[in-house]
Amino acid sequence: MYKATEILSLPIRDIKEGECRGKARNILFGAKQGQYYLELDKSCLGQAEVLAKESIASIGESFILIEKESDIKRVLSADEALCANLRKSYVLLGVEVISETGCHLGKIIDFVIDRSGVLSCIILDNEVSIDKADIITVCEDVVFVKASGDHDEGGKMAKENTKDADFIGEDEAKEDNQKSPVGLTVREDVSSADGAFEIKAGSVITEEIFNRAKEHDAVLALGFVAM
Repeated sequence: MYKATEILSLPIRDIKEGECRGKARNILFGAKQGQYYLELDKSCLGQAEVLAKESIASIGESFILIEKESDIKRVLSADEALCANLRKSYVLLGVEVISETGCHLGKIIDFVIDRSGVLSCIILDNEVSIDKADIITVCEDVVFVKASGDHDEGGKMAKENTKDADFIGEDEAKEDNQKSPVGLTVREDVSSADGAFEIKAGSVITEEIFNRAKEHDAVLALGFVAM
């Protein structure tokens, strides 16, 4: 098994001459199962080069080995078959993942390829791993996956928890609004900041007094106590 990020960190050397031929900057995963290409890191688009999976002799801890330099193909001079395959190949790293229920699940930060070149799973930026069996479609800028896995359930649970929290907040707000100091006793003399509202300590709060206190921003100053 190979992780994409591990492959992209390795220099490419040809066995015939022992020369380093650069590094891959992207992995283009083909619509055809088991096909991928390494896009070499070239500063000029006119020099864009790719290395097909079948041209890779081996992938080790330190190097990607190819038989000869000519295994690397320049895109502008590639044959018609290779160009057709490249048009149906996509970069997966950084691509958005959406479930069939319309939930945004995250973006791909890595993926695993088995030794035969088949995509094994994708890894999202929230550390969720999605198996190839749950992948429905790979497109240019999005990957669609099934909603049956734990990844989608986690998203649903998070939404449900958020909704529950919202409902709890609404209920608490309603309870707060229903609380009233009417019938309680004022603990000490109160005078509003604008001087328009005054009440003596020991006074029982009536609905009228409470409403006047609210009008003059003096509710908190009432310091009421239960009798």
